[in-house]
Amino acid sequence: SSAPPRVTSVHPEPGSVVAARRVLPTLTLSQPLAEEKIGADTIRMLGSKSGLVPGAATVHRGLLRFEPSRDLVSGETVTVTVRAQGVVNPDGVRLESDFSWSFQVAE
Repeated sequence: SSAPPRVTSVHPEPGSVVAARRVLPTLTLSQPLAEEKIGADTIRMLGSKSGLVPGAATVHRGLLRFEPSRDLVSGETVTVTVRAQGVVNPDGVRLESDFSWSFQVAE
């Protein structure tokens, strides 16, 4: 379809507190994505104490996931930002704008 992809849900929930130190932020989108458009900088994960979290973005149909290569720090706020130019459907239509949300890591 020519409608842009939309984010329909995210994990972890915005504003939630997670106990795990290794969290894989996941977005569910309204339509499948073009895997070849996902770049190294499509998803940015930033910890308020630990800084930029390295890792890799993966896509499977309409699921977009970030797999961090290190643990988070207890008590920090983590902000995940998805850059619209990397979230593109097979027709070449991209997410309308960058999308971000935050969650906290338990103490």
